[in-house]
Amino acid sequence: MDSIVAERRHVRPIREVPKLPELYGSLLNGAPGFRDAYLMRPGSARRQALLTLFLKYPEGKLPVNNRYQANTLDPDLCRLLKRGVLKRIRGGGGRHNPMNRKASKRQTYLMLA
Repeated sequence: MDSIVAERRHVRPIREVPKLPELYGSLLNGAPGFRDAYLMRPGSARRQALLTLFLKYPEGKLPVNNRYQANTLDPDLCRLLKRGVLKRIRGGGGRHNPMNRKASKRQTYLMLA
């Protein structure tokens, strides 16, 4: 009986985790560690953690100003924008853009300057 139970229990093989652009489409809000950094108390430690994430994934973009996303009114993101470390870009828009379901939808992103 024990051998039958032992045969049924199997360990799943460990898969390699793909790099950020392959897994998340170069969006930083799904990057490992972003949630922990974003939920820290505002201050210099949080700014440093967010900046480290942006430097770790230099081609990554952070979607902002929609539901369940970071907001540019956040004091730390605001300070990084003012100092010129981050820049705000607009993506999408237009009927033939593959990122949009609607022609009027445009998304704001933050990325390294």
